[in-house]
Amino acid sequence: MGWLTGLVGGSADLAGKGVGAVISTIADTVDRFIETPDDKRDYRRFEAELAARVQSAQAEINLADSRSGNLFQAGWRPAIGWTCACGLAWQWVLLPFTVFVVQLACTALGATPFDAAILPRLNGEEILGLLSALLGLGALRTYEKTR
Repeated sequence: MGWLTGLVGGSADLAGKGVGAVISTIADTVDRFIETPDDKRDYRRFEAELAARVQSAQAEINLADSRSGNLFQAGWRPAIGWTCACGLAWQWVLLPFTVFVVQLACTALGATPFDAAILPRLNGEEILGLLSALLGLGALRTYEKTR
């Protein structure tokens, strides 16, 4: 297991979901072969330490990205955040009010009723999934697994 510790501890660019999935798979496999309670306890401690190293490496990457002077490197998280915020604002605030105001205007002017189907609708689940990942809300599942 020393090679796995060296791999994750020495290479920060491997941090993230991919490494987490690999660690989980290895943990499940190793768990089948560990028989004594002491070994299981030691392995759980090692597993927790490894997960902490992955999170620490990802935090270092995020910090380095945010300090970069390059707009494409430092600005991608805010750009995704603002894109999500605009998408959510359109889907749940602006779209309903736009339809309401245009329908009122059409009624007041005696015009043909407005077909709201022509306005774009966004998939809110995809936006919320992206925003949750961006904000780090996926860590709640990790907390649940430790309980």
